[in-house]
Amino acid sequence: MFGPFYLDVGCTSTSVNLQQSGSFSTSGNNKWVGDSTANAYTLVIPVLSPARSWCVHTNSVPVEVSDGTTPAAMMAVPSSQPATVFALANTIMPQTVTFKILSTFTNGHQFLSSAVSLTISCGNMYTMSEVAPVTNPQIKAHGGSEGFILPVYQSTQNAGCPPISWTIVSMIPAGSLNQWAASGSDKIVRPTNNALHQQYQFKV
Repeated sequence: MFGPFYLDVGCTSTSVNLQQSGSFSTSGNNKWVGDSTANAYTLVIPVLSPARSWCVHTNSVPVEVSDGTTPAAMMAVPSSQPATVFALANTIMPQTVTFKILSTFTNGHQFLSSAVSLTISCGNMYTMSEVAPVTNPQIKAHGGSEGFILPVYQSTQNAGCPPISWTIVSMIPAGSLNQWAASGSDKIVRPTNNALHQQYQFKV
């Protein structure tokens, strides 16, 4: 008796070995909040060793790092397969997005990549506006602790990147006003010396 003898027909786990390409990148394309979701990551597909013409890449999907199978929530489902370029689901909030790519080849052979990360950040290019105008000028009693109540400001990407800091500039007279201070939900600009009868001018 001779054998056993083995015959591998087609794409099997014993006829090919899947390996991560040496050109694989663990860094995606960083985005600004509000950027296009497209072209967040480009995959260099796993390498077949040895190469077999009948073993081809059929499908790749971004998956959660935690289990390697659940679709990654922050990555869009590819519109066609086999996919190598992946988009974000949205760029609404600043965050770090981490995922893996699960690639499938002929006969269901799969390879799970190393983790990939990209960052969505707030930028300084957003337009600021007032949510609602305030009374201007505002008139306050002499000698009190009241001041100018600032408007509420918003940015064009307010959900993810609301304004968090205001600076009082261009004061007339120079140096005559304190920087704003919180009073409940209001932000108030007060004179440095409430004993004066004075008109003040400033910008934010």
